Amino acid sequence: MSEEKPKKDESTDSEQDNKQEDKDFDYIVENVADDVAENIKKIHKKMKKAQKEAKEYLDGWQRERANFANYKKEIQKTVDESKRYIKEDAAEKLLEVADNFELMMRHASKEIQASEWYTGVEQAYKQMIVKLKEMEVHEIEVKPGDEFDPAIHWAVEGEGDTVDEVMQKGYWMGHVAGGVEEGKVIRPAKVILKK
Repeated sequence: MSEEKPKKDESTDSEQDNKQEDKDFDYIVENVADDVAENIKKIHKKMKKAQKEAKEYLDGWQRERANFANYKKEIQKTVDESKRYIKEDAAEKLLEVADNFELMMRHASKEIQASEWYTGVEQAYKQMIVKLKEMEVHEIEVKPGDEFDPAIHWAVEGEGDTVDEVMQKGYWMGHVAGGVEEGKVIRPAKVILKK
């Protein structure tokens, strides 16, 4: 008879293999878990950085947008002021011409006043006054007996506080809103005063 070799316990080998597989699996899980945790930390860090950059970009964009809005308002204000100055300058120059028309018409003889030429001059003067009104230029209403107001009158002669004579019409530029005049005197009325 031959001696039988003792059989290895197959269950023991199998258990050892299972234990080794469990250890390997645990090792893999630990390493993968560490890698995943590290990757999550990296992703979280990148995400925070990206959020910070996005906030900086948004803040910068909002600042620039506000700056641009302010710039547009500033430019519009400058344009409006420039238009007003140009309009005032043009009105002042037209007023000089209107003054000359008035002087010419006031000193024209009766013979000239009866002519067609004088009628044409009168029509041109009236048209100029209409154009001035379209530019929001208005005559300062002043007559003898009015109280002197240095805001709208320029005393060229005399003393006192009453207007005796109007030497040259005055004008203001602006508009009337609700019965209230809003604007600026572009030329005070030249007056002679009396006590």
